[in-house]
Amino acid sequence: MTSDQLTCFENKSCDDIANAKDFASLCPGSGGGSQPTKPTAATCNSKTCAEGQYCAMAYDSASDSWKEGSCQTLPSDCATASVQDLCPCMKEHHCPSGSYSLKCSQADSALYFGCE
Repeated sequence: MTSDQLTCFENKSCDDIANAKDFASLCPGSGGGSQPTKPTAATCNSKTCAEGQYCAMAYDSASDSWKEGSCQTLPSDCATASVQDLCPCMKEHHCPSGSYSLKCSQADSALYFGCE
C-alpha cells in the first residue's frame, strides 16, 4: 500500500468502505503509477510465476472444476492493461467465441485465467 492509497483510505467514509467492490476500486493508485501494471506473484501448481505472467487455468469437465496449469506470459495486447483491467482484456481477446466456461480471478495482483 502506498502512502497516497493510505491517505485515500483514511479519508473514506464508513459507507464508502462498506460499499466498495474491493480496495483497488476504493483507492486506486495515484501519483506515479503506484498500481502494478502486470500480474505478480501468482502461484500455479506450487510454482511462483514471474512478473508479467499469469496462472493458466484449465476446466476439467469430469470434476466440474478449474485446475491450475502452468505460468504463462501475459499476451502483448493485455500487457499494458492496468491490474483492474486484466480480466476484461483477457476475456475479450483470449477466449474463443462460444466459450462455455470462463475463469478469471485476481488475488491482489496475481491473475488466474482460463476459458474453454
